[in-house]
Amino acid sequence: VRVLLATDELVLGEFSCEPDDPLWTSANTIGDLPHVVWPFTTVEIIRHRAGRVCADSNGVLLYDAGTEYRRRPVSPAGDRSVFIALHPQFLERLTGRITFKRYGQFPVDHLPLAAGGWLRMKSALSAGRACHDALRLEELTLDALGAVVEAFPHQRTPGPLTAPLVRERVADTRPPLGPALPDQVPIRDSAGCHD
Repeated sequence: VRVLLATDELVLGEFSCEPDDPLWTSANTIGDLPHVVWPFTTVEIIRHRAGRVCADSNGVLLYDAGTEYRRRPVSPAGDRSVFIALHPQFLERLTGRITFKRYGQFPVDHLPLAAGGWLRMKSALSAGRACHDALRLEELTLDALGAVVEAFPHQRTPGPLTAPLVRERVADTRPPLGPALPDQVPIRDSAGCHD
């Protein structure tokens, strides 16, 4: 774990777990704070209440404080991610309008995240790696967190695409594709140019 920012309300950091690390064969605990995690590599995460999810850079994982989980390797690069750990009082203020799960702090266990949300996190990560001033880094971190809060589901009726069978088929398809995903995905601007 590499901590990039620590304030009274949150911690921004990078996590790396090599393919031969003992953490792959043992139960893991997220820690004392709720976490929002942006995976860089594809990894399967198994949690008691949330079940199995193939995590990759198409979404974020949400962990309540104290969550126990196991990981299974999918990508040959192991498990690499960026996380924000939130102090519970700050999380309550941040998500006050959201209907929480009965048993946890977050309304869901994972979320798809649009490209704009991913780029907001990458801006915070770049600033953290470049050791920008703490205030600017905190602003970028809160902006990245805002993209996740914006994606939280509000009171709505699930449509056919959220049916359990469809979710299971998508989950089964992602692990075989995970190792084939490049570490760097080229981003095109509106004119079709690479960044």
